[in-house]
Amino acid sequence: MLSPYQLVLINLLYIFGIGLNIVLLRFLSLHFDPLNNNGVRFLIGGLTLLVFIFWRFRTSLSQLIKTPKLIAISLFVGLMMSANMYFWLKGVKITNAVTASILGYWQCHLA
Repeated sequence: MLSPYQLVLINLLYIFGIGLNIVLLRFLSLHFDPLNNNGVRFLIGGLTLLVFIFWRFRTSLSQLIKTPKLIAISLFVGLMMSANMYFWLKGVKITNAVTASILGYWQCHLA
């Protein structure tokens, strides 16, 4: 069980991390094309997720391979999430930082 001090510290680090993430995304959206920004982030995130899946869910992969419909649904969800981030980064480029931060919280929960 974590102490109340440790819980407060974890919460503060989470808030700091989210705030830093929004600032970095805004900076990157002003200086890089959203396709480049999304491409790098989704490539690294996707490869990390694949390594985790191969390590943790080996038995479920056989079920996924046997059902091509699940593969199609997974690819469609990935495509929709990529489009969501692309349009969000295009929008962040033309708004101020406060609006981008608020919409960033909504975007993460709605996606």
